[in-house]
Amino acid sequence: MSLVKKIFINQSGFTFIELLAALTILSVVLGSIAMFYFPSLKFWGKGNETIELQQHGRIAMNRMVRELRQAKEVFIPNNFADEITFTTLNEEQFRFYLSGNQLLRSKGNNPLASYVQSVNFSYLNEGRTVMIQLNLENKGQSFELRSAVTPRNLLDSSQEESR
Repeated sequence: MSLVKKIFINQSGFTFIELLAALTILSVVLGSIAMFYFPSLKFWGKGNETIELQQHGRIAMNRMVRELRQAKEVFIPNNFADEITFTTLNEEQFRFYLSGNQLLRSKGNNPLASYVQSVNFSYLNEGRTVMIQLNLENKGQSFELRSAVTPRNLLDSSQEESR
């Protein structure tokens, strides 16, 4: 008998029972891993959505606060309005307003934030301070930001009369 025939004849394989046992153990291990993996993947996705929503809101709020702080004149059409108009020291006029679910800035209609449910501007402190309330919502996640801004260059009524 040749060497090749001896190798093939003397080889033993797995029995059907051994294969079934190995597949059962493999299935239990993979099932256990999947039970932890898929729920954690779902929570990771929700966490990402929350972070994205918070980033949209914070970026928009920071920009509005920074620009309103430099304003010399501020106009809110009525208290708790969804738009505000202001004039800078360079005599440029800007407006922040809500259009659909986007918060826009008038120059170039640049969106400051998406997923905006509502924005409210109101006066505080006898008109010297502007209160901003920004509500965002996306896929069941909601986030609210509030900030009070006192423009540094705001003209009071006596300065306006002397002009």
